[in-house]
Amino acid sequence: MNQSVKFKNPIIDAESEYFWQGADEKKLRLKTCNDCQKTHYHPRSHCPFCFSSNTDWIEARGTAIVYSFSTMRRVETPYTIAYVELEEGPKILTNIVNCPPNQLHIGQPVKLTFLPSENGQLIPVFEPAKHNIHLDHIISSDSIRS
Repeated sequence: MNQSVKFKNPIIDAESEYFWQGADEKKLRLKTCNDCQKTHYHPRSHCPFCFSSNTDWIEARGTAIVYSFSTMRRVETPYTIAYVELEEGPKILTNIVNCPPNQLHIGQPVKLTFLPSENGQLIPVFEPAKHNIHLDHIISSDSIRS
């Protein structure tokens, strides 16, 4: 995908407003549960694992590995979407940029970057990591099966 693809404006509501403010500051904010200690994405007021409302925001480090991906080719400008597994644990659906689809592979280290939507709201996306990041602890046979 190249940067000529336009992102639609996100729908910002009360639960996601702080997330999108963070994106405008080039930060990827996640929620973490203080009761079960699990980090989750997409922003919501209750933990999806234990349903506790005892959650706080954390800032993601911005490193991940490609869990799965698909390239949309039947459009004027092809683009790649992927599930990436963040170092903090959650898998998120995102776009992969600055990488020809034939050079992308499952398990590839990627890093966070941001691109503007139609109205200028920054959108978190990922691109190949230029440095060798050690994320071996992220992907395991257990995480592939889940």
